[in-house]
Amino acid sequence: MKLYIDSDFFSNYEEFLLYMNSKLASSTDESSIKNLDILSDVLRGGFGLYEENEKINIKWKNYHKSISDLGYEETTQYYLKILEKCHPSNKNEVKFLIQQSMDHEGKTLFYLILEVFFDAKNVSNIEFFTI
Repeated sequence: MKLYIDSDFFSNYEEFLLYMNSKLASSTDESSIKNLDILSDVLRGGFGLYEENEKINIKWKNYHKSISDLGYEETTQYYLKILEKCHPSNKNEVKFLIQQSMDHEGKTLFYLILEVFFDAKNVSNIEFFTI
C-alpha cells in the first residue's frame, strides 16, 4: 500500500493531523488521528484503512516545506499545548522542551513525525521528493 503525503495540503501540525486523518483513518471516531500516538496506532494497522502488518510505502512530496512548516516555531506551540494538559509531574520536562525549541535546539515536529513513521513496523520505505 502506498501513502502519498503532499506538503502543499498542510502548513501546521493541526492541518497535518487533519490531512493524515483524511489519508489513513476510516470514518469512525475511534480512528480519528488527533495526536502522534494515534497516528502511530493507525500506522500499525487494524485501525483506519490499513490492516495489521500491511506494508506501507510512504512518498512525501515537497518535504522541504514540511521541514519549515513543522519547525521550531510550530514545535514550541505543540509543547505549549501539551503543557496545558499534562500531568503536574511532567510539567518541568515539557517546560524544558519548550525552552529547547525556542532556542532552536532539539527535535522539531517534523522529526518527531518521522520518528513515528520510522518506528512503525508496517512502514517499509519512506521516499522524499520535490517537484
